[in-house]
Amino acid sequence: LLYFHNLNQNMVLWVFSGASLLAIMLLVQIFFFEKRKASKFSKYYTTILCFSPILLFDVVNNFDVEHYNAYVAPAIAVLHGKIPLIDVFCHYGFSYLLFTLVFLFLPNNYAVLGAVVSALNVWCLILFLLMLKRVVKNPTYFLILSITTVFGSHYLLAHSENIIPSALAMRYFPTFLIMYCLFKRFYTADSNTNPGLFASPIIVGLLILNVLWSIESILFLWVMVSAYFWLTIDTWKELCIAIIKLIALTLGVYLVIALV
Repeated sequence: LLYFHNLNQNMVLWVFSGASLLAIMLLVQIFFFEKRKASKFSKYYTTILCFSPILLFDVVNNFDVEHYNAYVAPAIAVLHGKIPLIDVFCHYGFSYLLFTLVFLFLPNNYAVLGAVVSALNVWCLILFLLMLKRVVKNPTYFLILSITTVFGSHYLLAHSENIIPSALAMRYFPTFLIMYCLFKRFYTADSNTNPGLFASPIIVGLLILNVLWSIESILFLWVMVSAYFWLTIDTWKELCIAIIKLIALTLGVYLVIALV
């Protein structure tokens, strides 16, 4: 059995390595060779493919209770009147408050939470494919890359990502949302007509949500938004001002929490 396990692990490694190499080769061809014009039919099936992760929605019956309880315990405590950061603490951030909101309307059990986590994970994958679709114009390449990245990684995992809530969406869901908004702004036909990033209430709301969601969301937020500023701002002065505003927004959220 041990030999079979090791053999299986090696086979998975080779399959994943081959898929990764294929993906790299396709990316090189996409960016350095001529792009083909997509037909109307290809636009339809690529759009359908973007929402295909809905097929990955499931509610597993072997929950990792220890990882779920890191969210469930503070969520139930807040549900019964405890105050976050005074009576209740969670090292993952404030994302557990989503479970509190769910518990107000649905039964308090792991199956419901598993469905919530699975739905959020599906939306993360959908947002990823929508971003990939903006970069990869060739429908054939998009089909191959989406299968190897999303479905390939899903089935190569030793277990479903829904078993552990902190594996994907419960840590990075707002990160995927803000990333999609940045992609959409960056690939707008006339980027000069886009208002400033901090002028959009939706963007500011997502920035605040990222700050509150988890520590990892904050780190990815700084990296992504700083990279966006680097690509879209022409002068060093404006770049520094934009980054200072981002840091000030982050610290301002924590200051408001501390004062409250």
